[in-house]
Amino acid sequence: MTEVTLKVMPRPESESTLVLHGLDDVTANRAMTAALGSPFDVSGAAHVPSSIFHAASGLDDLGSPREAITLLRLEGFSASVAHRADALGKLLMPFGTAQMVEDAASATAWASVRDVQSFAANGTLGAWPVWRIVCPPASGGALGRALARDTGGDVIYDWGGGLIWAALVLLKIMRGERAKDLVRLPFVGFVVGGVITLALYAPIIPSMIAGISAVAGTSAIDPMQEYQNPLWAAYEGLRTGLGQAGPIVATVGLLVLGLAVLGSLSLRRTAPLIGLVTFGHIILTVALLLGVGMRICCS
Repeated sequence: MTEVTLKVMPRPESESTLVLHGLDDVTANRAMTAALGSPFDVSGAAHVPSSIFHAASGLDDLGSPREAITLLRLEGFSASVAHRADALGKLLMPFGTAQMVEDAASATAWASVRDVQSFAANGTLGAWPVWRIVCPPASGGALGRALARDTGGDVIYDWGGGLIWAALVLLKIMRGERAKDLVRLPFVGFVVGGVITLALYAPIIPSMIAGISAVAGTSAIDPMQEYQNPLWAAYEGLRTGLGQAGPIVATVGLLVLGLAVLGSLSLRRTAPLIGLVTFGHIILTVALLLGVGMRICCS
């Protein structure tokens, strides 16, 4: 590449944000749609519903921490922004009287929305995954409201409802509200699935037990007792395989294993089960083989 072209835009001389208070998600969606469809060149439209996390969002200076706020931004020359803000406020009167915040306060509010501070890693929801959902703006309010209602989570809307940030991880349980759809039904599903699996395997379970017992019995008289130990078998397999593959493969294998361990440790807060899922089945398999005295042959 020998040439780079950059397109830059001038920084607006002035910035103002109209703030509507107390709207529900669907009503706020309609207000944002009306503002974006107006001739007043709205450059940003976002909605933060009322929730227990609102106070930590960096937006509490705009009103009550328990009160939903809808943000509509105007940018440009000072005289133009003032004129458009006045006209837009009149257009949105059916949704309530708009509060005006300007320049630094407006920029701070939009930085909070941009960075999704309500769901920041050092906040109340920092340990839980955050979903980024893109949808048609006109249907964002209904979708976000349904997600929040059904999961007990929290959502923030940007792009006039077209972008939803959602924290949806079992918040009803964290609040002490047992969510039927999130706990009871999956538990029943696991139980039913386990019963069906055992029923399907029931005819061959006796033969499986007999086969394992027979192999374990022969291990007792096997002159190579080390074959009875799955750990020894794994060691021999690695030693033989690495010896034939060379140092490069061995180095790469150790790096992959190290990265897997480091990744599991770094994700222990946001994904606490990843280590168990990655390594747990290996440990469980070895424990079961040791428990039944299973013989493994590496020849």
